[in-house]
Amino acid sequence: MNKKFIALAVSSTLIAPLSSQAQESGSSLYGRINLAISVDDSANNTTTDLADITSRFGIRGEEDLGNGLAAVYRYEFRVNSDEGSLRSAAAGPTQRLSYVGLRGGFGEFRAGSIWSTFYNTVGTYLDPTYSLGFYGYSAYVGGDYRSDNSIQYIGNFGPVGLSAQVVVDGDNPANDNIDRWSIGGSYNIGPVLLAAAYDSEEVGIDSDGDGEVDSELTADSRDRFGIAASYSGDGYTMNLGYQTLEQDDAGVDRSFWTINTGFNVGDSNRIFIQYWDGSNDGSDGSIDGDGVVLGLYHSLSSRTRLWFEGTNADLVDGSEADIYLFGLRHDF
Repeated sequence: MNKKFIALAVSSTLIAPLSSQAQESGSSLYGRINLAISVDDSANNTTTDLADITSRFGIRGEEDLGNGLAAVYRYEFRVNSDEGSLRSAAAGPTQRLSYVGLRGGFGEFRAGSIWSTFYNTVGTYLDPTYSLGFYGYSAYVGGDYRSDNSIQYIGNFGPVGLSAQVVVDGDNPANDNIDRWSIGGSYNIGPVLLAAAYDSEEVGIDSDGDGEVDSELTADSRDRFGIAASYSGDGYTMNLGYQTLEQDDAGVDRSFWTINTGFNVGDSNRIFIQYWDGSNDGSDGSIDGDGVVLGLYHSLSSRTRLWFEGTNADLVDGSEADIYLFGLRHDF
């Protein structure tokens, strides 16, 4: 008998029950393959590469527990689509998200690795790009995206949205109890949304410069504050935001503001433009920076699109980012 036929039959036998169980339990598989040709002219020495742009796959779902209560869960893994492999631990976190929680009329509680309260509340408006908004929101002023070892609450009450988060990591030498806490809120007024978030994180001090935290010393506090205003119309959005980062013992005192807009052109095209400006008032040697991002996105279907993003930015360490991405993305 044909070996390929036997392999197909065996695979179908194994996968069919799993697929059926997933459907019965309310689980769904999903993912994204996002690859781009990257042209980097940052160091006056142009390099070209096929780059993975945060491809991922995951499973998510919920279980109805009755009386308006549901269990929610999610696993999401990072994939290096350019190399055809799961991301290695040496390259960064292999899991993007992994949490379990309860949802009801009170809102939702989650525990695990999550989208952070700070990002969900204001960061999503300060960096709505596929990739290159990172240089302003995160690289310059320390905005985060996800957070592990977290317990989070999310609630929506009419036009008001609330979120709170604590990070409890027993392996953090800077603190034996709560290592970080965040709070955020938003308010919708028709097409306008106003949002604010505050985040405080205990970080260790490296007093002797050996690259290791001195656990016996009092931890330093790294504080972030952000506000955002967003307007959404028919095929048009505009976001305005401001964010600060302070860490007194390290001499960090930076801020940035940004404005970005996106608008549809026809049924299949969207244009995105962003400008950000960062300033430094600390003593850590950082410099003022700024940057522009241009994005062009063409939908081939509801799940597949061609896209371009380019940036020219002066960064916090005095270097320059001059990067252009030509990408193809498919969601499933």
